[in-house]
Amino acid sequence: MDILNLSQIIWQAINFLLLYLVIAKFIVPPTKKFLAKREHEIQSGIENADKVKKQLSDAQKSKEEILSEARAEGTKIIEEMRKRADQMALKLEEEAKVAAQAEAARIIEQAREVAARNSQKVNEEIVRLASVIAKKSLGQSISMELQHDLIKKNLEQMKSSKVVVEG
Repeated sequence: MDILNLSQIIWQAINFLLLYLVIAKFIVPPTKKFLAKREHEIQSGIENADKVKKQLSDAQKSKEEILSEARAEGTKIIEEMRKRADQMALKLEEEAKVAAQAEAARIIEQAREVAARNSQKVNEEIVRLASVIAKKSLGQSISMELQHDLIKKNLEQMKSSKVVVEG
């Protein structure tokens, strides 16, 4: 039986050797090739993930920079608009002052014209009253012709002296 065991061991060794050669020839190379390919794919995936992370990080930084620039530009535009609004308010205020001064000057001029007309009427009324008083106080002693001459003289003197009532 020992021989049988020895022949059996030899056959098993040969079978094992044949099995090893078949596995080494037909199974190990494709498995190694598959594992190498898989390792390469995993490595590429890791590298791509790193690239994507870097791109994402760069995009985030770029986004922050753009937002920062936009905020700064917005602040600048707001300040510029405030300055323009202030300038426009000052300009409108100046225009309103000028318009108010022009209106005041127009009103003053109208008042002067009214005062001049009223002054003329007052002067005429004074002359008329003076004439009536003179007529009553002098009575018949001065002729009508002399009275008219005196009134005309007084009116001419008043006009030449330009009596004006100013307000």
